[in-house]
Amino acid sequence: TYLDSLVMHSPMRSLKDTLQVWKVFEEFYKAGLVKRLGLSNTYDLNTLRAVYEAAEIKPTVLQNRFYAQSGYDVPIREFCRNNGIQYQSFWTLTANPSIISSDTVKLLAVKYNKTSQQIFYRFVQLL
Repeated sequence: TYLDSLVMHSPMRSLKDTLQVWKVFEEFYKAGLVKRLGLSNTYDLNTLRAVYEAAEIKPTVLQNRFYAQSGYDVPIREFCRNNGIQYQSFWTLTANPSIISSDTVKLLAVKYNKTSQQIFYRFVQLL
């Protein structure tokens, strides 16, 4: 029996503490108790990079809220792409009501006989 993913809900207050928790995660991985390790709520690229560089077992997933206030994580998503980390968004639909209700998305929804939410979600999947 194992967990598919073990995700740190957010970095700790210091990098030292974050890495200490990460080392415990790595022990679970080495013991075969978990198949993937990851982070969540990591909006600072320097923090993500520092964990990645220090990790013996590299993170393979990052779960972040995808919304304007985080700049849609453009540099973070690029780092993830370049380092084999799967970027997973959460609150994707509820955090972006202005996009979902935009005229452009509404027109595309009519054109493709889909909901605005389906159009936006598909767009995000392709990023």
